Amino acid sequence: MNDLCNDIIFIIENYDLYTKAGMPLDSIKPIFDKVCDKLTRFLKDYEVEYNTIEGKPNKPFIPLYALRDPKFSKYMTQGIYVALLIKRNEGIYVSLNQGTENRKKIDILNDKNKFKRKANDIIATYGIEYKNNIIDDIDLTSNIHGNLKRPKSYEEGNIKAIYYDIEMLKLYPEKFLRDIIWFMELYRKVLLSGRSEVT
Repeated sequence: MNDLCNDIIFIIENYDLYTKAGMPLDSIKPIFDKVCDKLTRFLKDYEVEYNTIEGKPNKPFIPLYALRDPKFSKYMTQGIYVALLIKRNEGIYVSLNQGTENRKKIDILNDKNKFKRKANDIIATYGIEYKNNIIDDIDLTSNIHGNLKRPKSYEEGNIKAIYYDIEMLKLYPEKFLRDIIWFMELYRKVLLSGRSEVT
């Protein structure tokens, strides 16, 4: 687990490579591939992919991994999925998230509330540890500047999340993986609780 967390910490700490003319994106891509391979080994029933679009100085790019069942969500922009979202230079969110692209804000909010109710019902059956650590809102934009449309879309799409800063990743690598697996189970149960409603 340490190797997985160490690679993620490298991505977090090198976030600015996406928005500054430092190292080409290809130079960091092998690290993304390593994380993707490790996650795929643990999540054999799901697809794992990451976003490889290079950012620009005025258009911040949020490094992320999308973990999903392709039967329910074929793309990062549609349906719901579990996202691993990097917060610039600070940490990572494990987020039950929904696609927001080309959708009206009222529809995004209505679906978010619907999925949140389902998630709350499921979370209520688990122990106090998860209830205390899960958060409703994520912050990807407070320490970046420019056109924030893309990171704000992930903030708007968040349904439930848990956050690990760099120090927590160093101290609790096994727990981090357990939380990812737990969120995949939450994702599966939310989908199964209202399969006909998910598109």
